[in-house]
Amino acid sequence: MATREPSFPTLPDEVVAQAEQPICAEDIVADAVRCQLARHLVHIVKFQEATWQGDDTEAAHQMRVGIRRARSVLAAAHPLLKRRCVVSFDRRLRWLARRIARVRERDLLLEDFRRFSETLDEERRGAFEQMMEQVKCVRDRHQVRLQRILTGRKYRQLLADLSEFVLNLPEEALRKQEMPPLAVRHFVSGVVTVHYGTVFSYEGVLSEATAEQLHKLRIACKRLRYVIELFDAPLAALVQTLTKPVKAMQHQLGLVHDLDVAITYVKSLECKLGMTPTLEHYIEQRSAERESALSGVPRAWTRLTSEGYRKSLGQAVLSL
Repeated sequence: MATREPSFPTLPDEVVAQAEQPICAEDIVADAVRCQLARHLVHIVKFQEATWQGDDTEAAHQMRVGIRRARSVLAAAHPLLKRRCVVSFDRRLRWLARRIARVRERDLLLEDFRRFSETLDEERRGAFEQMMEQVKCVRDRHQVRLQRILTGRKYRQLLADLSEFVLNLPEEALRKQEMPPLAVRHFVSGVVTVHYGTVFSYEGVLSEATAEQLHKLRIACKRLRYVIELFDAPLAALVQTLTKPVKAMQHQLGLVHDLDVAITYVKSLECKLGMTPTLEHYIEQRSAERESALSGVPRAWTRLTSEGYRKSLGQAVLSL
């Protein structure tokens, strides 16, 4: 019996055309939101088939990036949209992102485990690879579930509902506005300032931050970066300058987070496999790497919160 080819959802041609429209500083924010959301839907769909196949770890990453950016667009637009609308879409997008993350995170762990196994002698490598095989089995089970999702009704309906939102922004989704419709240049300055304030609020806890606080700071940095990039037209000449320190901070915190995930996962295996010398060596090595990555956070923070950066950010938003 022949295996049936998977069927993936597609976007209406009008959504694809909307994604190609330029965004100008004088555009109405609601129109810019629809345009940006269309761009991210196109990005998500572009990588859905490769994510379904599961051979390209970058595809899963890119699909998650598209989802995160779509969520950022909706979150940034919360002054315009009713909370019920934002929460509904955000919940469904978060559900999809988490299902992809279950595969993606284990792919990253397996890549790291393979690098570590290459440093072991033959006997210890064999025992470690048995553990890797167990992780791979869990990863493969999540991949099968993800495949069902990406060809299933729930995902298809999510894309259809978001496409309808892009093409025909329903009146009932909008908050009542007493002021005239905002232009992009008026809107950007406020949301950028708010997101930078959220990042800056971690100043008092950074020196003794927990893993959870560092992870939340990383998320706040991502949101700041996405907001700066969100309406790139009015900030076009400054986007690279403004996002570079944010990316550096996000990258440094990402290194710490990935190591935290790896260490926590291996420690969780102790109940099943017992803490072998090889696992202890892995945890010790990755813990040392975490400390090294953590030592780079203050330097990245200094750049991101420097007087020069704050001045550049302030001038950028005030000049809109």
